[in-house]
Amino acid sequence: MSGSLLIRDVPQEIRGWIDAEREARMMSQREFVTSVLSKVNRSESSSLRSIGHKGVQWFA
Repeated sequence: MSGSLLIRDVPQEIRGWIDAEREARMMSQREFVTSVLSKVNRSESSSLRSIGHKGVQWFA
């Protein structure tokens, strides 16, 4: 499934980190953010399968 994802009001600290890291890796913003999300998804998916999705709070 392909589509667009718009995230508003990203804290400046996070935005700065994204910009610095993507430039250091010579990646576009899309490439870097997708890469980070894919890595988190892979690592979290295995953990979540063992405890189930219900009751898991991803972000506070």
